[in-house]
Amino acid sequence: MPRQSFSAKIANSKYNLIFALILGVAVAIAVSVGATSIGTNVDVTGNVTVAGNIAVNSSSATSTFAGGVSFAKDFALTNTATSSVTMANGLNFDNNTFVIDPNSGYVGVGTSSPAYKLDVNGSSSLASRFMRTSSNDSPVNIISLQALNSTGVGVTGSGASLQYQIQNSVGNLTEAAIIRALWEDATSSSEDSSISFWTRLNGTVAEKVRINNSGNIGIGTTTPNNKIDIYSTTKSAIGFSGASGDTYKWTMGMDVSNRGRFSIASSTALGTTDRFVIDGNGNIGIGTTSPASILHVSSGATATTTVEFGAQSINARTCFNVRDALGAATSFYFVGTTMIIEANYCR
Repeated sequence: MPRQSFSAKIANSKYNLIFALILGVAVAIAVSVGATSIGTNVDVTGNVTVAGNIAVNSSSATSTFAGGVSFAKDFALTNTATSSVTMANGLNFDNNTFVIDPNSGYVGVGTSSPAYKLDVNGSSSLASRFMRTSSNDSPVNIISLQALNSTGVGVTGSGASLQYQIQNSVGNLTEAAIIRALWEDATSSSEDSSISFWTRLNGTVAEKVRINNSGNIGIGTTTPNNKIDIYSTTKSAIGFSGASGDTYKWTMGMDVSNRGRFSIASSTALGTTDRFVIDGNGNIGIGTTSPASILHVSSGATATTTVEFGAQSINARTCFNVRDALGAATSFYFVGTTMIIEANYCR
């Protein structure tokens, strides 16, 4: 059936108004009496505003909106394998709330000019959220992107965070972990940044690891001074393990709870089976955690302490020097079972 179009022109503006009113009433009557379809195509040169719903139903047709479509409320497209909907000039919802750029194919949320495949922009600190729901549509876990210090742009301390929320035992969504990127210095051309990692312990989310602008890694500290800094108010240590259970375990670090001494223990915790310690006075203890001198070797109260020094060949000798305050050395060494003392022999 041919496409139908309607137009009329009346010279007198008063009759223009009367004709428009009559035409509007006629269309309204046609709709109100239950007309559910129009058998011909209709061309409308101006804008069409519909207060109700628009339904485009076809199992195989292609619907083209060459001038673009703007929606102030909800919108849904339902198509079959043989039908499609084309928006030649893109798609725009509620004054740039949701935009599809017809040239690039980019999608914008909160922006009319998306610069990426998905460009999310807004004044809220919560930029976007990705949610997995259960069968009853209640959220199970959420990954969200948030702005930090959104009161200003390019401010030291501002940044972005990636938050992970998971349901706890009573079904409440709770922050389980956070990754944050921050400006430590936002000065143009000399910016400094850091990244931090947060986890939850005993109901509280707190920063656990930070990598600063120098690449230093802080564990338990936000101001690492070395390539790796470990901070703890009890024991700052690292562990080594070669098997499950309690076997093949070594731990080394600073035992804050024992006067800050450095220890090496053959266990999973400093203070348990310490084999080597250096106390705050610089005294070294081997087999003892309370060295009384620069070097204190002990096998325990009831055991014989044995220290062995061996030569590498039968003709070599193990020699010891004892120097006075002026640097002069007195040497002693063994020949067989005989100890010989000479001046400055070991050199």
